[in-house]
Amino acid sequence: MNVFEGENVTIGYWLGKDRISNGRVEDAKLSQRMAEMFGNKFSLFDVSEDLTYSFDRIDKKQCDKYGEWVNTFANNTKWKEMFANLDEDIDFINFGAMSEPLRDDYGFAKNYKRPYSFEQFVRDEFCHLNIAEKLFKDQSGKIQEAIGNAAKCNFVTPEMDLSDLTYQDCDRLVAEQYYVLEDWAYCIANMFCYSFPTLGMKATHDVAVSMDPDYKKGSKLHIELIHRFCDELLEVPIFSRHAYAELDRRSGRITSSLFSRVRRALIPKLSGTWLFEKVAVGMLANIIWPQMKEDKSIFEICHNRLVHSKTVQKNKIEVNEPKSITEIDVTAYSSTVAFILMLDCIWEN
Repeated sequence: MNVFEGENVTIGYWLGKDRISNGRVEDAKLSQRMAEMFGNKFSLFDVSEDLTYSFDRIDKKQCDKYGEWVNTFANNTKWKEMFANLDEDIDFINFGAMSEPLRDDYGFAKNYKRPYSFEQFVRDEFCHLNIAEKLFKDQSGKIQEAIGNAAKCNFVTPEMDLSDLTYQDCDRLVAEQYYVLEDWAYCIANMFCYSFPTLGMKATHDVAVSMDPDYKKGSKLHIELIHRFCDELLEVPIFSRHAYAELDRRSGRITSSLFSRVRRALIPKLSGTWLFEKVAVGMLANIIWPQMKEDKSIFEICHNRLVHSKTVQKNKIEVNEPKSITEIDVTAYSSTVAFILMLDCIWEN
């Protein structure tokens, strides 16, 4: 839309040397290509930061300044400073990854089969990373119950049958929760510059929660909007969900590449085997994240901080020790530890 209006924009991308910052070299290159297509400036922000340093910076000053957002990317201070050090001529910030309510790549979809209960939905959509189960012994049930109660209070409508949710019910619940949870980047950006989610305005929200879910499949709505506003962008390869995707011009939808389809088919069958560990951790990870350093130190740092947390010790919580990316999502793991360290800081003060 900015390009369609002929506005002078800077396309930026952040990239770190560990998996926590969640960046991809392919994304960065495609962002640069888009900028060059329309004569716009491209900025690559290096947010590489030692995890120990990030954790050590969680103090009262940081908590007072950023509140609950301290745990963003495990309190990566370079990521936050990125906004403070922007060029003076930048007066508005938007993000390209905040349109989840308008697509249907949901966690619950692969397991959806009626009758489909609200409890099953919470497990599949809100707890699909199983962070609680993988980190805290005998705590996953309590945490899942708390998440479910919060979702009932904020997102469930009277007409929903919680013993048998329709697909559209689930789609609406996901859209509602994303508008609440996915504004974290805008909250931080607004501390330094004007920012709001253009796809999160009331009119867009109303459309997203009432739309036929089928129209979101294959990012059909995204493709239609790009086609109408700036069709040239469709000449740029599509990189979605950490993998290249293929565009079917006739249907106006994207599909996973052959590599992605094979990977998704094999992972469930190989998960837990020595072959999966060797391929996923040794070979595949190096191909997907060529700029990343060894994850082993990240797991050691996270576990050490977690077991010595005053919050964990005071509440006598038993902690598991995941040791590889095949067991737990690194970004979620480190950010969870940062959140608990924030709680330590709050209790101390």
